[in-house]
Amino acid sequence: MVIMLQCRRSARLGFISRRYVKAHSMKKNTLRIIACAVVGVGSLVAQRTLTAATYLWDVTKASSLQWNVNNNWGGSGFPSAAGDIANVNGTFTAPATPPYRIYTSSGTPTVGILNWGSTGNTTTVQIGGYSGGGTVTFDNSGSGAQINHTTTGTAASDTFASNIVLNDNLTLTAGTTNGAFRITGSITETGGARSVTKSGTGYVTIQNSGAGGAGFGNNWTGGTFLTGGRLMVSGWDDGGTPNTHYSAIPGNITISGNGRLQNTGPEAIADTANISFTGSGVWNLGDPATSYETIGSLTSAAGISSDIYSGSVTLAAANGTTSYAGTFGSNNSVALSKTGGSTQTLAGTAANVFTGGLLMTPAVSVTGGILQLNKTAGTDALSGPIALGGTGRIRLLASNQINDASTFTFNGGTLDTNGFSETLSTLANSGASTIDMGAGASILTFANSSGQTWSGSIQILNWSGLTAGGGTDQLLFGAGGLSTGQLAMVSFVNPTNYAPGTYGATILPSGEVVAAVPEPAIIGTLAASGLLALRRRRTRA
Repeated sequence: MVIMLQCRRSARLGFISRRYVKAHSMKKNTLRIIACAVVGVGSLVAQRTLTAATYLWDVTKASSLQWNVNNNWGGSGFPSAAGDIANVNGTFTAPATPPYRIYTSSGTPTVGILNWGSTGNTTTVQIGGYSGGGTVTFDNSGSGAQINHTTTGTAASDTFASNIVLNDNLTLTAGTTNGAFRITGSITETGGARSVTKSGTGYVTIQNSGAGGAGFGNNWTGGTFLTGGRLMVSGWDDGGTPNTHYSAIPGNITISGNGRLQNTGPEAIADTANISFTGSGVWNLGDPATSYETIGSLTSAAGISSDIYSGSVTLAAANGTTSYAGTFGSNNSVALSKTGGSTQTLAGTAANVFTGGLLMTPAVSVTGGILQLNKTAGTDALSGPIALGGTGRIRLLASNQINDASTFTFNGGTLDTNGFSETLSTLANSGASTIDMGAGASILTFANSSGQTWSGSIQILNWSGLTAGGGTDQLLFGAGGLSTGQLAMVSFVNPTNYAPGTYGATILPSGEVVAAVPEPAIIGTLAASGLLALRRRRTRA
């Protein structure tokens, strides 16, 4: 702006001088105009040096060369500014000892877009040293930074070992299944919340290499988005007692399209993360025998055909309410644990299959918060051995949500029928446990459980049945389904239409367990008779 004003002022003076000033004054103004023009050209040159540029790495160079050397990019400079485009692809000369390494340990380059990969042979290309080192800042001036990777080499052969600083959102694109790479350096953000998006049909791995490696301390707060292909994640634990796990993904993950999230090691995702499915994606936990993951919660809308399988997942959010309408276990074994204080709903129209085994025993465990079951009535929301304890609550939002062959073990906690009906296999109990029949009509049926171990009490709340059986609420165990000792551990608290109090239990020949009290009408008759006798005694007195 200052230069433009000076130019205008000079032009005005030149016009005035031509009309009113002598020749020697015109010479002075001419010099001034020339000087202004020179300054203007200088400003254009300065502006050009600030404009983003495109650089091409010389693939014929020997491996193990520094990023910030002009000659490695053809002699015209190197990527070092926001918006710069770095093309590190082509037919690389295979080094004697692969991979082909490009070091970033000298200087801290900045780049907007990185196009990367060996496209002419199977030479692997690593950015960063043997064990990491150096930092690359990704900044595309607010337009979203990119790493675009394509290679004809073997999958997951290329490595980005340098640390990454996000001054912009970053999209990681792998175009084919062979177009795969892994990030072993740490990913952190600066200047605000930044996101990481995985796109394309290929594979990308984000891992945490541990406290001794570059991958320690991944931290970005704008979320992780998986729109296609496969995002593979690997955490790290220190091997201590107890183990401390360090996550590769530090926050929430959104899976859209047909994206696949896959664990290549346990505890790779932050324990507070919500995983949200907005498309027909899957989450492969890795290995049913060894893989386990703790997250906060799961979310998906009705009609989303997502699936989770091949490991054990714990939902540990401290609060909040979320609903997952996809499935578990349609491809392979899976187990579910619910802790924390939150409410998680399992909804949808397709059945879940929890089989457990090895690290996943029992198949379903609820020790905190509320697990609500809201599949289409008659569709299994839960299956396999189920354990309920602590402050956990399993609540029905529709009838017939649990596979009829599922065994059930109480160790505290509450089974909340919420006015709906359910059938299960045998019942064991080792804690102070509760069955809440709720409002409405609940028929809760267990298989004969007289052979199961019971070492704790079971309280029945909100029961509105009849001592003769067949009432609005029914609790059934089959003929001879409970032993005398087990019945002694069952009590009915404030049953509907009965005087407030706690009542013992008895089992009818049909196998229905009822409160061991007279019918309310008989109680009323006896009470009336007692009042009449008392009145007569007073009259005689």
